[in-house]
Amino acid sequence: PPYEFHEQNVALSFTAALLVGVCASFIPATRASKIEPVVALKDE
Repeated sequence: PPYEFHEQNVALSFTAALLVGVCASFIPATRASKIEPVVALKDE
């Protein structure tokens, strides 16, 4: 077959994508958790 999928590569790719997603969302989530909801929604 032209493409071969190995379980180890799939697991490594999934783990890397999961780590990137968690790391990329950690800073905005911690920043958002420090804001009071009333202040954040004041201009809405």
